[in-house]
Amino acid sequence: MNLTDHTSSFVAIAQTRLAEAGSDLTTIPITLQTVLLVHSAQGIIDNGGLPFFFEKDWPNNLDYHLFSEAYRRIGSSDAALHLDQAVAVFPFANPHLDSKRRIAFMTSLTEQHPFHVLSDSLCGDSTVWINLTKFINTHIKDFQRA
Repeated sequence: MNLTDHTSSFVAIAQTRLAEAGSDLTTIPITLQTVLLVHSAQGIIDNGGLPFFFEKDWPNNLDYHLFSEAYRRIGSSDAALHLDQAVAVFPFANPHLDSKRRIAFMTSLTEQHPFHVLSDSLCGDSTVWINLTKFINTHIKDFQRA
């Protein structure tokens, strides 16, 4: 089983558990939350960088620190730091609550802006996927039903 297949099978388990919980992320185990947050965030970032990540309104307008905490839990501290730094670039509080302002601000940035440097560092970061797989393997019992 390759890295993607292995990870995807556990993501599917976590997605099923989330659906059974009424899509309330806070009601499933932290391990499953972590897998879903990192998998969804990194998948979007790999497809279009931080602009794609920040264009999206996440369900329940999840605070971005939840994503960076998930990255830290899997051992991707650099990715978490870059995400935190990107959030800090927004010149207004609680950017997770205002997609129109996020998009307007990102549109105003030049390609040389540090935001884009942070985006480039996260986009295609294969260590995130490796760390996510290690995290799943370490916490494999959390995916089993009691």
